[in-house]
Amino acid sequence: ISATLADPRVLRQWTRNNTVIYNWSIHTPLEFEEHLEAGDYVYVLNVRDPQDPECMGSAVMEFSVTPPPEQPYIRFDVLDCTPYRVRLSASGSDQHSYTWSNGMVGRTIEVSEGGPYRVRVIADNG
Repeated sequence: ISATLADPRVLRQWTRNNTVIYNWSIHTPLEFEEHLEAGDYVYVLNVRDPQDPECMGSAVMEFSVTPPPEQPYIRFDVLDCTPYRVRLSASGSDQHSYTWSNGMVGRTIEVSEGGPYRVRVIADNG
């Protein structure tokens, strides 16, 4: 989470889902990192002039954190020995994006070279 202020002397406060996480201060950070569970979050940065409490403003930021896809199980089937051909299949949803360590994409690929293979899964919601 990051914010920029034109006047660093203003008081500021952060809330997350209506709970104060950083209280009013000119030293309240404008940038911080949080590791969040899956869910919906509303962050609000409130600012006010220390000389004039009526002079106040807010910025609202809304986030949805989605759970990561399940770790895939990789299965292989030898299709042919001469020439060598193997089918690699990753478990998971067809809606996800699968990128293999050799650059091929898809939940199932066929390869003609042995060696270690990895697959990267990106959930359909990013």
